[in-house]
Amino acid sequence: MINNKKLLNQIFSIIFISVLVSVAYNQFRSEPLSLVKKKIQILTEVPSLDAMLLEPTITGIDINLAQTLFENNVIFIDARSEEYFNEGHIPNAICKDDFVSLVVQLENILGMDDPFVVYCSDDDCGSSEELSYELQSYGFNNIYLFKGGWKEWQNAGLPEEK
Repeated sequence: MINNKKLLNQIFSIIFISVLVSVAYNQFRSEPLSLVKKKIQILTEVPSLDAMLLEPTITGIDINLAQTLFENNVIFIDARSEEYFNEGHIPNAICKDDFVSLVVQLENILGMDDPFVVYCSDDDCGSSEELSYELQSYGFNNIYLFKGGWKEWQNAGLPEEK
């Protein structure tokens, strides 16, 4: 019993010291990592090229901007499973069922700085946001996140494909 308590105290001490060292190290980095995920800003119009940042960005967009980007032939990526994608999706959207094959497909049709839109079911669906961060960490820049997703697209009476 005493050995178990001593062992637990050692484990908690090691964990506490590890966390403390990690947080302290992060604060002294030239670019500290954020401890909280950044909130995605929702745009209502396409920014000028001068206004776009050179670093990778994920920018939230509303239905009007999603429609404008669609009309300008920007690529849309559906973060839902293939089952839901097959039931209906934004015309010419790419289904993300396998991340590696999606990246290969994107690399064949886009440059790393070309914009594209990621969406999923609706604003409660987190798949599009997760996929956006995965693609950003892979090196893609200028990612637009359409949080309203498929539900808002359908409700607006915009084109659909099955």
